Amino acid sequence: METHDHDLVGAANRLLSRYQKEISYFPVDLVLDEVLSLGNRIWATLEGNALAELLYMLARAYGGQFSLEQIRKLVLRGDGYSRTGINALGIMYDEFPDLMKAHKLGEAFEHHDDWRVSYFCKLREKHSGVPVMALITGGYDCSVDGRDLHPSARDRGLSKWANRGDCAILDFAYEVE
Repeated sequence: METHDHDLVGAANRLLSRYQKEISYFPVDLVLDEVLSLGNRIWATLEGNALAELLYMLARAYGGQFSLEQIRKLVLRGDGYSRTGINALGIMYDEFPDLMKAHKLGEAFEHHDDWRVSYFCKLREKHSGVPVMALITGGYDCSVDGRDLHPSARDRGLSKWANRGDCAILDFAYEVE
């Protein structure tokens, strides 16, 4: 797939959106490889925005087919994480909560350099089926393994979530002393 052709990516998005129920399999690795090839250019570029949109559609339609290794590839970047990947993972937790919980992603990411990835997954597994926006602004107990959401999330979380999506939760996560 040549993602440098904005019309082609847009057409792929429209086709997937329209026919996702008829398409039983989609080559997720092709899209993941394209996302990885873009690196930081996935943000604030037409190509990146179209590819991120396609990735979100894939997460929504085929998230139940993502393997643990594909999720790792989607989310982890060296010793950090991909905001686009976390947002796609958030969609998968919304659409396929039982399957994501079965993957035990919180445990799988426990030894990653950035503990917030594991925290995100464990929090989503703790409150399976609860959207991130509700976790940030609601009265949920968000403490997991000595980590929690900063109290300011209740007041500022909605505006940050509107701009950053589900990865906003990582901006409010902190280690409890």
